[in-house]
Amino acid sequence: MIPAVPVRQWVLSLPKRLRWHLHRDPALTTAVLRLFLRAVERTLLTHTKTAPAGARMGAVSFIHRFGAALNPHTHYHCCVTDGMSSGDASGVHFHTNTLNPAGIQQVQETVRQRTLRLFQRRGLLTHDKEIAGWAEDGAKRAAARPQTEPKAKTG
Repeated sequence: MIPAVPVRQWVLSLPKRLRWHLHRDPALTTAVLRLFLRAVERTLLTHTKTAPAGARMGAVSFIHRFGAALNPHTHYHCCVTDGMSSGDASGVHFHTNTLNPAGIQQVQETVRQRTLRLFQRRGLLTHDKEIAGWAEDGAKRAAARPQTEPKAKTG
């Protein structure tokens, strides 16, 4: 359960060539989700100045397996607390972040690089030349796209 704190939705969608592998391989789908959430959490921690080193984010993830036309389109929706939580003897504390567009871009690039390396390690992509053109077109789809303004959860 996420407390009444600001929440940001992050969406990760990959290029079509990679989605096919996600659709067929549940372990790969999970691995991509983990590296995505790890990148988001590390970036949030660096942009949350008041949070101690052991602070954690809260997140709920949804793996969508189809697009609006019921076509296979594995992608991720993650509702993430827009800050970090920590606890001590006095209770649980929420630390707001100062995430800016540069921080979001940092998550995008980290996720893109790590996802492509993961696919290469598993033999699903053969070489950088195969993905060189993705820098301008498809690679941007392999990125986190949060709402521009966090929305506080109500109710």
